[in-house]
Amino acid sequence: MISITLSSNRPHIIILNGFDRSGGSAISRSLAQHPEVELFMQPFNSGPVRRKMYQIWNDDVATDEDVKFFEGLEKAEILRDYIKSHWFEKYSTTQSFIPGRVHLIKTTLNHFLIDWCQVRFPGIDQWAIWRNPWEILISLIRNEFIGEWYVTALEELSPVVRTTSLLAPFRKFLGGLDNPHAQAAYLIAVRSYFLFNYVKNDRVIFYEDFYDNPSNGLSGFLNAYNLVPLEIEAGKDLNIAGTFSPDNRKAIELVDLESIELISSIFAVLTDLIKTKFPERRLSS
Repeated sequence: MISITLSSNRPHIIILNGFDRSGGSAISRSLAQHPEVELFMQPFNSGPVRRKMYQIWNDDVATDEDVKFFEGLEKAEILRDYIKSHWFEKYSTTQSFIPGRVHLIKTTLNHFLIDWCQVRFPGIDQWAIWRNPWEILISLIRNEFIGEWYVTALEELSPVVRTTSLLAPFRKFLGGLDNPHAQAAYLIAVRSYFLFNYVKNDRVIFYEDFYDNPSNGLSGFLNAYNLVPLEIEAGKDLNIAGTFSPDNRKAIELVDLESIELISSIFAVLTDLIKTKFPERRLSS
């Protein structure tokens, strides 16, 4: 078994955020195969973070309970009363911090927390997963998650878009989101746009790289924490919800045809940002 000593006995603490169906479960569970990496799986799926996931977090939004929890994380302490998630209980590799290990917190809810968290708690590293938004949308449709997971999401998100200057490019679409596929695309684009405006360029994992070669795709993460390379089996289904579908890129026919032009315009706002941040990359269409 591979074992190395990290530069500090203090645990490294990382929040890895990506939209649903962005490959977060596969990526985080692959990283957890490394003997120096521990996984906290979806600790925020119920509780305060989920209830406020469509608010832009700041010191007025965050309660004393929120601050206490994230202060604890930064000190390598976990306040269990804050966590109301069966995913955490079932799929985490540990439920407490282990000295010297890298602790990876996988989440799909923390898009609007990133700026506040980076400023208030710089000891917690913030990472993001980029996956082509069309692939995310198609996977959501294929797995029939759209109606189930986002019932009130647009209602909660709309006032945030109208009042947040960073999200102004998305205001023009609010009047035409009648189709569930377009609504889901809007959620993907807006939340991801906010996240990628704030995440550091060297703290992004590209799903396409991981899909093509898992070991190479995760090398940037491992290198960031001086971890030795990890050999990962390609094509293994590591989802904890939904199924792995390698032909997602060929399944555009699943999207409502009347909404494709609108969805393309919505996604263009997001992909233009990614092209600006990563001009050296050729994004898949």
